[in-house]
Amino acid sequence: KFPIFALLSWPGEEKWYPLFKEEGHKRQAGQILLKATFEGTGGLPELKAPQWGIVQATYGNGSVPTVDVSGLLEAQATADNGTLKFAKGMDCSQYFGFDPLNNHKSGKNLIIRYMKEGAVNEAIIGECHEDTEVVLENAAAKAQALLEERQKREAARRAAEAEKLAKEKAEADKRAKLQADLLAQQLEQLRLQKMQAVQPSITDTKSGAEVKAEVKAEGVEKAGCYWKYEDIPTVFWASAADKAGTKDVQFYSPEEYFKHRAQNGWPKDWSAITTLPPAKGCYFNIGKAPWVYWSMTGKPDQTDIKFLNSRDFIVHYKNQGWTDDSVKIINIPTFGCYWKHVEDVTVYFSQSVPGVKHVAFEDEKEYMEHRSNHGFEKDWKGIVEMRKGFYWKAE
Repeated sequence: KFPIFALLSWPGEEKWYPLFKEEGHKRQAGQILLKATFEGTGGLPELKAPQWGIVQATYGNGSVPTVDVSGLLEAQATADNGTLKFAKGMDCSQYFGFDPLNNHKSGKNLIIRYMKEGAVNEAIIGECHEDTEVVLENAAAKAQALLEERQKREAARRAAEAEKLAKEKAEADKRAKLQADLLAQQLEQLRLQKMQAVQPSITDTKSGAEVKAEVKAEGVEKAGCYWKYEDIPTVFWASAADKAGTKDVQFYSPEEYFKHRAQNGWPKDWSAITTLPPAKGCYFNIGKAPWVYWSMTGKPDQTDIKFLNSRDFIVHYKNQGWTDDSVKIINIPTFGCYWKHVEDVTVYFSQSVPGVKHVAFEDEKEYMEHRSNHGFEKDWKGIVEMRKGFYWKAE
């Protein structure tokens, strides 16, 4: 004989099952290795993955080999919406498939261990029992609720992460703009050097009113105006004639300036340039970089002049009316970070977060110069190490 219902506990899996023969009583006579698959339901609810929290369910005990009957109980629990009912006097040997010990009321127990409210419970139903009910908890429904709660937390985490990334991107864009301004100052220095060479020629500078009167006397209508700050050779173009001080175009060389005048109907000379009072700017540096910059806006948001030595800096601030005691240098923090892969020696610079390759350094000299120019100490400290690749799992 074979305990047929045990097959419901291991559908689709190979398992050893006990065999019995009759010698007054049914005794075990070896075992058999089977893998059972089912077609249809045989009147039972559809077999699904365990969902009622049954940890273990066996029938037998003592001289009777125990048989796993959890699959049959799962099907019955599904049929009765999670409640297992055992009527008084009910013959529990039906869970075995036959009575292995006829006329014996002891040594044959149905033992059920199940999870409920986070704890393991146990129910023992003997051959002699009263009406008994075991109310199970739908672990699948609880698991689904926990999954939905976890998904909500994950969605909130992703939203917070997206907000954080957006904020970091905005900060990175701001830092990138500042870096672009710092890089542009190299061109500005070249332009200033060229303009210094021609500065003595710019003698025909006038106030805005004088320039307007001169243009009107010529009888020629010209759009826009050229202008500059007093004591600074840089010339700008404002697209409106009464908007001197607006930087619509900045000229980086005399050739560029003369070409613009010719295209806009002005003579190729240094006439009709409105001169404005000196700009109320500010001096600033970045981190521990040795360079001092001048910004015409009064805020450390652009680099109009980079001072390559202390003499030029002193001459400039004294021409601006500052004294040794009153001149102030605003220090702004460094931005960006240095990082490398643990598996590699190459060091990179990122304007935002580690892992982004904005600059790759070919050698130590290039690396140290970059650190010095960007306000960092000339050392190997603060380099973030990252491993290549990443781990992930499916939802």
